[in-house]
Amino acid sequence: MSWLDLVGNRTFLAKLFGDEAPSLETVEVHEIILHRDGPRLTIRFDLADFPESPPSKWADEGCNTLQVTLMIIGTGDLQLTGWAANVTAQLVIGTATDGRRQVGLSNGAVSLNVTADFVRIDKVSAYRNEKSERSRDRVTAPRDADRISRR
Repeated sequence: MSWLDLVGNRTFLAKLFGDEAPSLETVEVHEIILHRDGPRLTIRFDLADFPESPPSKWADEGCNTLQVTLMIIGTGDLQLTGWAANVTAQLVIGTATDGRRQVGLSNGAVSLNVTADFVRIDKVSAYRNEKSERSRDRVTAPRDADRISRR
């Protein structure tokens, strides 16, 4: 079972990557937001993988980086330790012993662990990452004008 099987609203991302879910082994985290309604948490991050056959709009724009926003709903048992300007980490989505979703993010300096009732893909977008051009060095946040979204 892949992480995509554990999240809602996965159809678009599953179509982009086919049979194999994109890796969460190395993601570039842009933001983590805690919301009081829900309660919920969102994590916005870049994937290391980019689809081999992206939508024509993304290809025409020269996009080379895929960004995902996860919405984690009905959060509980939240622990966040550390933070930095550039966070590259492993993201893990699994099932806790009580059947709830377990989301973890870690790179040694930063650690996030949270349980939730539900995890869904809130947004998928692509942008041209000119700084690394797929080298996955440091990633700059996309400007709104450069981002092409699919909600």
